[in-house]
Amino acid sequence: MSHVETSPNAAAAPERRDTVPPGTVLIAVLALLTAIPPLATDMYLPGFPAMATELGTSASNIQLTLTTFLIGLALGQLVIGPLSDNWGRRRPLIVGSAVCLVAGIAAALAPNIEFLIGARFVQGFAGAAGVVLARAIISDRASGSAAARLFGVMMIIGGVAPVIAPLVGGAVVDSIGWRGVFWIISALTALMLIAAVCFVQESLPQNSRRAGGLREMLDGIGSVVRNRRYLATR
Repeated sequence: MSHVETSPNAAAAPERRDTVPPGTVLIAVLALLTAIPPLATDMYLPGFPAMATELGTSASNIQLTLTTFLIGLALGQLVIGPLSDNWGRRRPLIVGSAVCLVAGIAAALAPNIEFLIGARFVQGFAGAAGVVLARAIISDRASGSAAARLFGVMMIIGGVAPVIAPLVGGAVVDSIGWRGVFWIISALTALMLIAAVCFVQESLPQNSRRAGGLREMLDGIGSVVRNRRYLATR
């Protein structure tokens, strides 16, 4: 009986995937969402020596600002992704972008290294919304070859942004200092927030959402880890 009851839910997925694929404007917005975290990761690297001098701290403490950002980025994807399956994509994206903007401004104004480390963690955690939800929106709106092409675009952006970020960051640090890098990242984040509010519509219908969140995700991971056939192919 339980198998029969789940069949309507299974039929809901194709209906959701038959929606219109993302247009040019939405693709550009999703590309910006994907690019912000790599830029925030690598763009300020040339400013490390100046940061250590101005904040009166060691190089290892400055490197912690990068480590905590990456930890926040990883944890954010684990949390925001499952939450968006329950709440939808648009609301977590807007909230995450707003928090990321505030954290970026806090990083630009950081009076000491401890404050900067905390701001960077929050920036990474909130910025993860752009990474995980851009891909989720593509999955909601497209399928097959169209989805493959869009994911390819996101992968290219994710690969190019870390390459150009230090080059741009070096020029910015030389001209307006390391705090200027965080102001530029904050400006891009503000643009991301405005674009999300204006151009990103909810892509996950109410009848396609599912509860469970983190617990469901952990149960899924557990079932995969216990799958001998999966482990044998790794």
